[in-house]
Amino acid sequence: MNMISSPESKITIVPARNGSRTALTGSIRIHSSVDPEHEARTFLNARMPLLEGSAVVILGSSLGYLTLELRTRFPTVRIITFDYTNEFSRLVVAVADHAWHPQSGESVRAFLHRVLPEEELAGLAVIEWQPAARAFPGRSRQVAEEFADALSELNANIATTGYFGCRWVRNAFANFLCLNEFQPLPPPRGVTVIAASGPTLERSAKVLLRYRDAVRIWALSSAVSPLLSRGIVPDLVVLTDPGFYGIEHLHALRGTSVPVMLPLTSARGVWRIACPVVLIDQGSSIEEALLPRMGARYLPAAANGTVAGTALEVALKSSGGPIVFAGFDLAVYDLQSHASPHAFDRYIRYRQERRTPETTILFERNILNSVRIPGSRFRSTRAHATFRNWFASPESTASHAVYRLSASPVTLPMQPIDEEEFQLLAESVAITDPQANVDAPPGRYSTAISVSARITVLEELVDRWRHELSDFARRFDAISRPGDSSSAESDGAPGILRLIDLPGLLRIRRLLSRSRSEATHEANQVIRDATEFLTSALASVSRSSDR
Repeated sequence: MNMISSPESKITIVPARNGSRTALTGSIRIHSSVDPEHEARTFLNARMPLLEGSAVVILGSSLGYLTLELRTRFPTVRIITFDYTNEFSRLVVAVADHAWHPQSGESVRAFLHRVLPEEELAGLAVIEWQPAARAFPGRSRQVAEEFADALSELNANIATTGYFGCRWVRNAFANFLCLNEFQPLPPPRGVTVIAASGPTLERSAKVLLRYRDAVRIWALSSAVSPLLSRGIVPDLVVLTDPGFYGIEHLHALRGTSVPVMLPLTSARGVWRIACPVVLIDQGSSIEEALLPRMGARYLPAAANGTVAGTALEVALKSSGGPIVFAGFDLAVYDLQSHASPHAFDRYIRYRQERRTPETTILFERNILNSVRIPGSRFRSTRAHATFRNWFASPESTASHAVYRLSASPVTLPMQPIDEEEFQLLAESVAITDPQANVDAPPGRYSTAISVSARITVLEELVDRWRHELSDFARRFDAISRPGDSSSAESDGAPGILRLIDLPGLLRIRRLLSRSRSEATHEANQVIRDATEFLTSALASVSRSSDR
């Protein structure tokens, strides 16, 4: 076997004693110089208890001997590999189902979100090949950190789905039935400002008001009251929160015609405010079933961990001009967690007593549960860190001009600008785009689908889902055969079940690796609960439509 050397990464490929390839960099051997296959078998023998799930992640897979051994032992397990250089990709002894290396063209986070379904996190095995980590210490640490952050996001998605899944379904039913007035997204021109409700919005609002005619303002729902109180009527409001508190922020819009951009799964009740709706499709199974039957146009917008992320995605797709975030601090400022006035301020005031005044409550909420950002009066909480991770990858903004106006010192892949720079930006866009300040006709329209016809659609849909759940219950015995690795797959589970009870599906997957009878019992209970929920949700929304 000829020696292969890479001048870029200093990797050398040489024959092992048994004739297989092995690799080294400098004095560090990445695989055995005697028998790499035996080394991989021995390594996995010590880690067999980890391999009970349906997916395995290998950090630093290198020439792929672990992949080869896993393929032999577990033919149906999905293998996902991460390498610290692209030099191994043309020399691997076994190909993974999904492989990442630094020249793949996407971040670790984007790759993992694309290839790893959330339901496969149960029992996910993660293996790190330490010799590769020693050979590439800097890259291995970076990949491991990014992988851990992405895994945390996926786990957070599961927690969110588990908490909100049923509410998403109820919201979608109600919004499908009651929303009647719609409007397409006005074509943005010039500078698009996305206003969040961080403390610095109070200062930024003065600049926005001064150059109001030169910019389009999209307000996240919690920023509506701070903007309106300062004389700024937004061009669009973005709402994705499924809880009732999402609507609380919008009461200030009564009497206006400001359109609200939302998915069907967002908080129900916008129709009571009488604002037109710009529909977005976040790709859930319930949106896939209902949106084509609604008689309204909608925009694709992938589900995101925060409403700011959704607003940014739509803005990036629809605007060729610069995008500026205002009030996007992802931090608290002393006792202040948001710009005022805020829809929730009165709830804090209601809680205060003589011995626990408002300042004490704010201190406990915003100081005790946060850490100070060095060199500033801003503080960061765990929730802020989670949201920050959603924006930590620069690939989504790399080809666009995305800025933050007068924001906190939290680092994001956006260029910070001050008031003077914002002025120059707004003026330069107005000069280069003379149509930037010309309002497009709103194009407001009503759906032609009657309420009774929509109720029929919901009845047909729920009936179809009941049959799918019933079929899944009957098939479960077959897909849960002991000893069959495919039995742990939930690919046969109806999409609506993933939405209603994803944690239940994860429990079933965990039980399948231990006890077929326990898994079958749990599956029957999960399916029964989901069926009863759908029946109840349909009855509830049907009663509401009669009032």
